[in-house]
Amino acid sequence: MIHKLIMIEGLLGSGKSITGQKLASELRKNNVPAKWYYEDELEHPTDHQCEACFTYDEYNAFLNSIDANTRIIVERNERRLDDYYLINYHRLDQDFPNLNMSELVQKKRSRL
Repeated sequence: MIHKLIMIEGLLGSGKSITGQKLASELRKNNVPAKWYYEDELEHPTDHQCEACFTYDEYNAFLNSIDANTRIIVERNERRLDDYYLINYHRLDQDFPNLNMSELVQKKRSRL
């Protein structure tokens, strides 16, 4: 299946959300799978504000600073982008609240 991303831009209060919701609704009425996202929604396909970006060395130093169980979870949720490793720590905080991933990432990043 081919996925398409439709982005709507505009000034504050110009009707982007309403337009997006109506568009998604019309697409679904016509049997086209569609999902509308709020701009700051966690699952938004272009949201990168809650991702930590590590170089190879930084990522390995981070992995070596956490316990084995947390490491497994992090490695299963990592994404590679060219020579960088991305960790969506906000999503991990939601899925595994006991990890305090945001705190771990922020502490590690402040030491690098």
